[in-house]
Amino acid sequence: VDAIKKAKNECGLLDELNSFFLHLLRAEGNTSRAPTEIANVASCVDKVLDQLPEGLDAPNRVAVTMSTGASVLRTNPSVLKIVIANLGENALMYSKPGSRVHLNIERAEDKRGLDETDLLKICVEDSGEGIPNDFIQRIFRPFVRLRDDITDGSGLGLTLVRSLVDLYGGSVYIQSEEN
Repeated sequence: VDAIKKAKNECGLLDELNSFFLHLLRAEGNTSRAPTEIANVASCVDKVLDQLPEGLDAPNRVAVTMSTGASVLRTNPSVLKIVIANLGENALMYSKPGSRVHLNIERAEDKRGLDETDLLKICVEDSGEGIPNDFIQRIFRPFVRLRDDITDGSGLGLTLVRSLVDLYGGSVYIQSEEN
């Protein structure tokens, strides 16, 4: 049952991603910006946590903190869901069973001078075994997985996260300590 629910949720996310990329392909020229809309970030987070595989127990293990002003803002809800789903699922899978994962979401001022909009900062913190420093350089490459013995996967989740975050002019990075 858990596998069927996960497959259904993954298909829903893929459908949203497909719609998103079709929208980008329809955009005229290279001057078009990636699509955004006013979205309920809190609702997106709740949906993602409810849709993660039951065995991960995300609703009970993920502690969400959202700063004032971050619950509703201009973003792409489909992209946001995909990013949070991949980061959250990885944190839950690679952490000790029953341990807490912290998801902190805040609105941050864009100090790059590129835009007059605010940024969405997402931080996922877990108590997993950590990632070796030499591996951090490769973790966002396609088909790279830290451990094959923990769970099935393609090794494309973090590659997709990096690509989507890059598309919106953001950045993604990992801080990790082994053990």
